[in-house]
Amino acid sequence: MMLHELWLQSGIGQRRWEGLPDDVRETITVHFTAKRGDRCDFWSNEDVSVWRNRLCDNVLPEKNMPFELLTVLPSRLDVEVNGFNGGVLKDVPSAYNWYTEQYGMKWPVGRTGMVFPDR
Repeated sequence: MMLHELWLQSGIGQRRWEGLPDDVRETITVHFTAKRGDRCDFWSNEDVSVWRNRLCDNVLPEKNMPFELLTVLPSRLDVEVNGFNGGVLKDVPSAYNWYTEQYGMKWPVGRTGMVFPDR
């Protein structure tokens, strides 16, 4: 099952920012701010509430997508949550480190695997 399908089935996306308890919003804000570059445009000044609600709105239409390497290469949920640069989860490798170690590429997405020839 795809991670996005689990997100949709969980119902978390139906909970708007304004309806979340203050402590939950504070936790999300801390993690979002620290890992902004892994979650959206690095230079974006978008407020975390706008980002979260847009994420929950699932505004991207379902459509046929180009070949996606992550549909055939096993991934790890903890690595994906930890993000490209890591640092969210203790003792979990960054996505960069894990993917280069496992597959010799830093971004196994789409058709641009960015292969490192001498790993």
